Amino acid sequence: MKVRWKGKTEFLMLTHGKIYTVIGVEKDWYRIIDDSGDDYLYPPEPFDIVDDQGNGVGDSLQLDIGGTSFLFEVAEIGSCNTKDYDDLDYWLVIKVEIRNRFVHYRCQGEYLEYRDIISIRDNLSRLLSGQLSEMKELSFTEPDFELAMYPKDELNKRPGYWRRNCRDMCDMCVDFVINFYDDGYNGESYVLPLDEDEIALFHDYLDKAVVAFDARNMTNKSIKEIAYCTKCYSAISEQPGFETNDGTWTCAVCGQLLYGDEIANVGNKYKDVIWYCDGCGAILNRQIDFDDSLGSWERTECGFRNSISSNDILDSE
Repeated sequence: MKVRWKGKTEFLMLTHGKIYTVIGVEKDWYRIIDDSGDDYLYPPEPFDIVDDQGNGVGDSLQLDIGGTSFLFEVAEIGSCNTKDYDDLDYWLVIKVEIRNRFVHYRCQGEYLEYRDIISIRDNLSRLLSGQLSEMKELSFTEPDFELAMYPKDELNKRPGYWRRNCRDMCDMCVDFVINFYDDGYNGESYVLPLDEDEIALFHDYLDKAVVAFDARNMTNKSIKEIAYCTKCYSAISEQPGFETNDGTWTCAVCGQLLYGDEIANVGNKYKDVIWYCDGCGAILNRQIDFDDSLGSWERTECGFRNSISSNDILDSE
């Protein structure tokens, strides 16, 4: 929700006529990031509502994790001035709050890149579906938190990760790690472990945020479509020479070979080798169930059987 301040201008607080984003409503008061850059509660009466639809996904994720209150919210969706960074991306305002009898942490008004949201969601999906075989760590440009994702095989190496309400070993775990800073990182962290049910709720919330962003993207002509690397999530569409119609692209950041339709098999025997049909010129890797370890492969559409061996690999120029 966006509101306009009707009162007098107050230095480092509020400016007459300026529009502010309400990032939360608490006991009918508006929580606003004012001119000081910090968030404060203000009564609603001195404001006019100018947009009650909001820019965010409409809800927050709120969990009670063993007596610890956990809140995660994509509070605003839109583009951000990224002049301080090397590449252009779209940013989302994040709100995180963790509260228990020992800790009260709140992060509000900081940004996650859209690619970061995609990365978190997709890696959580891999974890939940059993496709993540080793521990995965994710860190970000601005917020002070990190994520460490552990499949069951990794948990077995780390004693102490037990389901809270029984003695069965968890099938998976995500550590939500908060790093504390003074003038710089002071070496102290707080770790909040999420179990499988909480991981699923976190994933579903992020998926909702992505859907909301994509819906806005479709109607906002000022936001251009961005293609991301599926390995490092760099914006490959911003890399020099990228063409969407070329069929394949090697990410300039991590070197991952990518296919335009994102369903291609990267190969079981010859990693990162693109196989072309000698009959019709199509990319064999894109064919469903393609296997380059069989010595040959028949292109379904044209019926041509192609030899697949080390002798058939041409060096790229």
